[in-house]
Amino acid sequence: MIAFLLMGRESGSLDFASFRTLSLSPGLASAVFLLAFFGFGAKAGMMPLHSWLPRAHPAAPSHASALMSGVMVKIGIFGILKVAMDLLAQTGLPLWWGILVMAIGAISALLGVLYALAEQDIKRLLAWSTVENVGIILLAVGVAMVGLSLHDPLLTVVGLLGALFHLLNHALFKGLLFLGAGAIISRLHTHDMEKIGGH
Repeated sequence: MIAFLLMGRESGSLDFASFRTLSLSPGLASAVFLLAFFGFGAKAGMMPLHSWLPRAHPAAPSHASALMSGVMVKIGIFGILKVAMDLLAQTGLPLWWGILVMAIGAISALLGVLYALAEQDIKRLLAWSTVENVGIILLAVGVAMVGLSLHDPLLTVVGLLGALFHLLNHALFKGLLFLGAGAIISRLHTHDMEKIGGH
């Protein structure tokens, strides 16, 4: 929110069209990017702002978890793309923005899968898998941002297509996985995968 207020102060309007015409100083553009990145990143469930996600999924009904992971988390990714590659495109993307996004994406992907491997609760495992997949999507977003900063259209297109393809892919399969987990939990009355065993 602070990122949009900063852009609004500079443009005199809170309209996206006026944000696109802004030519911010490098320091202010970086501040806006970082505020938006970490704000939307918390919504997306990226590391280290992920702590709400593994707690929310087991507490929510399975259909709500499917919606949360399939749609709500993706809004955070869309917000990062919108700010970095659309609203701040006029200012030019410094290379370190893309490298930061790739680094946090790699950390989220690696730690998400490690936590998922150690999990016994089926819905928490799927939540950690969401953190991992958000990391993979962020890696691709970072590649696209690096491509933009290096003026490499092929790298930009490959990164953006990879991010959008996996974003759609994850929205579909994770929603179905949560609905399937809900059916198992409803039938067996347990979240513990050790107890589900041979049923």
